[in-house]
Amino acid sequence: MQKHKFKKDDRIDDRDNKTGPPGPPGASGTKGQPGVNGTDIDPCVACLLDALVKLDSGAILVNVTASIERPPIGPSGNLNITLPLVINVDAATLLQSQLATQLQLNANATIFEICAAIDVQGLGIDAVLASLAFTLDPIVEDQISKLVLQIGAALNALGIQVTPTLLATIIASIDIDAIVADIIANVEVSLGILEECLGLEPTPPPPTTATLTVNKEVFGCNNFIVDTMDCQLMTNNNQNWLPCTDPLISNTQFCLALTANLFDIEVFDDQNSQLQQFEGSAQGTTIENLQPGEYEVNETQYQNNMNQLGAFLNDQTTCRNLGFDDGGTLLNTNANPDVFYIVCIEYEEDEQGNDCSTLALAGGEDKTCTVKNYIRLGDIR
Repeated sequence: MQKHKFKKDDRIDDRDNKTGPPGPPGASGTKGQPGVNGTDIDPCVACLLDALVKLDSGAILVNVTASIERPPIGPSGNLNITLPLVINVDAATLLQSQLATQLQLNANATIFEICAAIDVQGLGIDAVLASLAFTLDPIVEDQISKLVLQIGAALNALGIQVTPTLLATIIASIDIDAIVADIIANVEVSLGILEECLGLEPTPPPPTTATLTVNKEVFGCNNFIVDTMDCQLMTNNNQNWLPCTDPLISNTQFCLALTANLFDIEVFDDQNSQLQQFEGSAQGTTIENLQPGEYEVNETQYQNNMNQLGAFLNDQTTCRNLGFDDGGTLLNTNANPDVFYIVCIEYEEDEQGNDCSTLALAGGEDKTCTVKNYIRLGDIR
């Protein structure tokens, strides 16, 4: 009997032919977790990095000018030189550290920690700048002390003999305050960039001018003898003085006839230049945009006393002996009848009674000086 021979391919086909029809598609697998996106940078971190990058690299050029004495003796023999010197102050690192300290963090806090604190506490630029200025002083002084080699090389290049005295003179001439101010100005710009980037309200620059308000008050006493208000024995701190607004004396002719606008007040600067003269006012007169410095408030005294305060030596002396700052007389001929006054004067800045006839004003300050007139004697004529 003849045997059938299967070819290899036939066997494969035969096996495949025995496979059943494909079944229905299987169920889909569980959906996987979303992929991780790129890291989102906290806007504050990005803004702070940008602000720090904007600061100088640390190298600060300092131009130092010095006058070197050479023969012949006298100014004609002096040599004036300017030396360009370089100091290194890492303002960016200092600012980051100062921000951390101001936010009550460790001085080595990261920008991420700083930003987290800013989100909670906000950004106090004025406080940061004030603290940074204090920190910078010793740093700049230390850098200046290390300039000896630079100065020596610069002098040698100019053919000038280097001596310890000359080196000390040149170093002493370097304006450290100006260097610190320049660094602070750069940092302030950097912090302004940070504020703008974060959408914060810009920090207004600190005020550079001051304001002075001068008020007028009139006092009397409840002691009357016929047509006279007699307070002649009362010192400046006597408890029986009453403001003329007090009901006990407010409707007397003595208070009614001695109005605040009968008195003139003048304000002088520290160069003794009169800035303004005005009538006294209970509401006060305000002078704005005053430069920092010392000012004098003075109640004007004239040669005669008709409807104005007159200067009379005896009354000035008597008032001063009673503890007042000054004194004078006034005759009000517009009253009906006429009223004659001996008036003592005091200048008071605050409730503690500090004298404001001379006072100092700093940038941003708003002070009030009250000129007080005390009726030592009022006499209806």
